[in-house]
Amino acid sequence: MGKITAAGRTAVFVMVSLSIGMTVLAKPAFADTVQAGRFHDGQVDNGTKATLSGDANLGGTNSLAFSFVRNQATANGNTSGLYQFGWVKTGSNSGVDQCLNGSYSGGIVERRSDPSGSYVCNLITGIGNYGDTYLFTVKHVTDGWEAIKENGTVVDGPHGGLSFNNSFSLVGSEKSNSITSMSMTFGPNGGTVWKRYEASTDNWAIVGNDAGPFGDPGWSVGAMPCPFNVSR
Repeated sequence: MGKITAAGRTAVFVMVSLSIGMTVLAKPAFADTVQAGRFHDGQVDNGTKATLSGDANLGGTNSLAFSFVRNQATANGNTSGLYQFGWVKTGSNSGVDQCLNGSYSGGIVERRSDPSGSYVCNLITGIGNYGDTYLFTVKHVTDGWEAIKENGTVVDGPHGGLSFNNSFSLVGSEKSNSITSMSMTFGPNGGTVWKRYEASTDNWAIVGNDAGPFGDPGWSVGAMPCPFNVSR
């Protein structure tokens, strides 16, 4: 996520690095914002998609839960642009960037052009509430990055100003402030397993054991292949 306002304070995510084995991932600098998930270390992906299904119980009015599919320009996210699409749930005293202030449960798209650029977000309403079983897709096309609904409708983009097309794919969850519980399954039975897109072959490939886990303390990340669960 980009900027969160919570309980009368504003926190801008100044991206810092988190080393996970051979991979360096971006993590927000907001004091109590932590994330976990899985990361495809390839820099050949031009999109990613997965069905998400789960739940989150906010522990306070300034809490936030976010689960996503994401592509980012480099393994070190603090030096790259990114594009992500997923579920977000916020309390009455929370907000996200310029598009959300107060209680919300539904879809969201976020993008950032480069490390010095600001996050831009777009709420995607009418597709359900946080944790409903839903297929999220982000993909790079000729004119840029776009987010695609479960029924194939493009709901955001294309954005050609993000300065990357080949990228790293991530799926995961993130929370801010106190969360009573949250759990998200990626690629649940009957849904679409986590896949990555390669434009050179126009092919969606299943992500398997080549995707490593990442996460801050307090998370549980299930084993590949799909379905796998990210929870705390």
